[in-house]
Amino acid sequence: MSRYDDDNDNDNELRYVREEVRRFKQHLLTYVVVVGAMFLLNLLTGGFWHGNFWFFWIAFFWGIAIAFQAARLFGDDIGRGWEDRMVNHIMERRRGNRPPERPPSPPQAPPPAPPRP
Repeated sequence: MSRYDDDNDNDNELRYVREEVRRFKQHLLTYVVVVGAMFLLNLLTGGFWHGNFWFFWIAFFWGIAIAFQAARLFGDDIGRGWEDRMVNHIMERRRGNRPPERPPSPPQAPPPAPPRP
């Protein structure tokens, strides 16, 4: 459960951010559906056999617009967890401490026995 649940909707900034995320998800879903439909239309009208890939241009520029929207919305938070783990790892190594142990990987299945002649 998040500390930003629906119970805290009286905060104007929280409502604004929640609405921005919802709009981004809606925009991304619309992009996927419309580009998929344009791909099928381009395929059915013979665009691929005649070298006419018109839907790629629309998908490309619309994709750039979605990337800008995502960068504006999420900003520095993209990849923040990985960045924090790497900084902690490097700082532990520089201080001479061993980085925290990773959990052991699951046991591997034994190799199959060779067939008998």
